[in-house]
Amino acid sequence: MLFSRIVLFAAWQSVFAFGFFLGGSRRPWAASVAWWLLSASLANVTNIGLLTWLARREGLRLGSLFNFKRQTWRLDIPIAIAAVAVSAPLGYFPSGVLAHALFGSSRAVLPMIFHPLPKWAIVVAAAVFPVTIALSE
Repeated sequence: MLFSRIVLFAAWQSVFAFGFFLGGSRRPWAASVAWWLLSASLANVTNIGLLTWLARREGLRLGSLFNFKRQTWRLDIPIAIAAVAVSAPLGYFPSGVLAHALFGSSRAVLPMIFHPLPKWAIVVAAAVFPVTIALSE
């Protein structure tokens, strides 16, 4: 399972590229780049399915892998908030400095990551990606 997500992402991204190839694109890989959030979401959904199947083979439920305990949730929430309060700034604030050092500008990064998509794809990606990434991590 360690490499399953990267393999699944590559497989789903290949499906998108193949679709662009069938559609007559001269550069199907380049055309598929904009769709990476949906490829990742499909990889996450596939990974969740694999986790469910493997858990059932072991006689477990997928929910049992998340280790949710009703007795400790009141203690868990402040710990989670504290972890986010510490880790979010550590991840966010250096990003501008690193982007400037690597690419010359922090504004240069967004056009490399996000490309134009149809509105429906943006809505689907915005709704599905965060949920599936959290469940498949």
